[in-house]
Amino acid sequence: MTTARPIRLWGFRAYLTLWLGGLSLAVLVSVGYYLGKMATAELTEAQGEALFGRAQAAALQLSNSLKERELEIALLSQAPHVVRGDWANGDVQASLDRRQAARPEYAWLGVTDARGTVRRATHDLLIGEDVSTRTWFQAGRNGLYVGDVHEALLLARLVQYDVQDGAAMRFIDIAAPIRRNGSLVGVAAAHVHWDWVWQTARRAFAGHELGPGAELLLVDRDGAVLYPSHLLGQDTLNEWPSTMHHRILRWGDGHLYLTSVTSVPPTESTELGWRVVVRQLETYALADTRALRDRLIGLGLVGVLVIGWAAYRTASHMAVPLERLTSVARQIEAGNHAPVFPERVEVLEIERLSQSLRSMTRTLLAHEYELEQKVRDRTEALEQANAELERRATTDPLTGVHNRRRLQDKLDELMRIRQRTGRTFALMVADVDHFKRINDSFGHDAGDRVLQAFAQVLMKQTRATDFVARFGGEEFVVVLPETSELEAACIAAEKIRAAVEATQFPIPKAVTLSIGVTVCDPQDEGPDTVLKRADRALYDAKAAGRNRVVALAGDAPT
Repeated sequence: MTTARPIRLWGFRAYLTLWLGGLSLAVLVSVGYYLGKMATAELTEAQGEALFGRAQAAALQLSNSLKERELEIALLSQAPHVVRGDWANGDVQASLDRRQAARPEYAWLGVTDARGTVRRATHDLLIGEDVSTRTWFQAGRNGLYVGDVHEALLLARLVQYDVQDGAAMRFIDIAAPIRRNGSLVGVAAAHVHWDWVWQTARRAFAGHELGPGAELLLVDRDGAVLYPSHLLGQDTLNEWPSTMHHRILRWGDGHLYLTSVTSVPPTESTELGWRVVVRQLETYALADTRALRDRLIGLGLVGVLVIGWAAYRTASHMAVPLERLTSVARQIEAGNHAPVFPERVEVLEIERLSQSLRSMTRTLLAHEYELEQKVRDRTEALEQANAELERRATTDPLTGVHNRRRLQDKLDELMRIRQRTGRTFALMVADVDHFKRINDSFGHDAGDRVLQAFAQVLMKQTRATDFVARFGGEEFVVVLPETSELEAACIAAEKIRAAVEATQFPIPKAVTLSIGVTVCDPQDEGPDTVLKRADRALYDAKAAGRNRVVALAGDAPT
């Protein structure tokens, strides 16, 4: 059978502290979570919009720069000295050289005739080359054209230009038709360094502090990265929208980025489909959000500690007097009738409880004292009643000496002592001589008074250790404990006989008695054997003339 484990009870201080601390923790966590979620959303929105704004600025800057280059080539194609088609005219070459000198981003400027042969170019590059199959020539014959980025290996070998990102030299083609009176005279064209394109975008991006980890990307219409060079050609955005304010996305490198996307506005003639992407590692983009979250958590923990401390202090303020009252209750339970109650406390309810407990204790103690007094009185009365019952049960009502029942108990006790220790005792049976004659002559009342006086003589003539009992009628038994000699017993019996004989009784004046004496023998089987032998000695005393003592030893013949 398994014993039940005792229930562990918490103290009031721990209970209140845990409850208030837990409640405050739950509230602060809930409020902190809600505020943190709102703050996170707002900060994420703000950072995302900042990224999107930079992407838009870069896209617009790039579009405007391309429009300026486009417009410049369009104006070149419409210059009077170019429209005339007089390629030997030095003004054509001078115009090309001035533009390249003013715009270093031009890797090559030139004009072709209607058949696609380069007639004039900066630094005389590609003079006489047939470019009729080039995309820019074919498109430039029909109208203003801006081409996508591409590599030109022949031109790259001829042009001296420091590419800043260390990638291969790439170009953008711009072309415009040269017409005179509606007829095609040739095509004005320019190869613009791609390095200038992305630097134009970066100038719009670099002027604003977006924090560490922010990065600008240029992507073509198919989603391939055009810039930066370390991501060149990677297909990362083919499924993304052309414009996206901000979203946290996982890129191909496995990292999460806060990403914004915007399209580069088209030029006057061409929509390249480029997109500007600004991304920032989530770790950096949401750094302020995490810092705010950490501050909220820190403030929440501080709040929990403060509330827990306040709860503990409040609980202690209430628990200490309660603990003292508990101690008082235990003192009362242990029987301390003068417990020390706590001094006046500041909590009204506990002060009232203390006063009530003090008043209740006084009342209970008063009732307890009254009850104890009643119990003592009733116990004393009961003891007296029991003693009276015992006295009546063991005392002869007429003479006041022990009765026959008590005599039997005494003899049984002495026999057990004899069996256990070997100590013996003497016994005498005394009988008033001619008692029947006294009753017949003077009446039973006179006989009773004689027996009462006779009993008083016996009590006076025996020792405190001796035992006197009325055996029946006028017969009395005297037991002498610790008396083993028959002679000593006879002396005691003779003393009693002489005292009775010398006593003046009310009626008649002279009374005598006969006494039979014996000593308990080791061969005696029980008290009755001793009584019978003493009774036989009394019979012998009566037969011998009364008023005498006769003794019989234990080995006397029956």
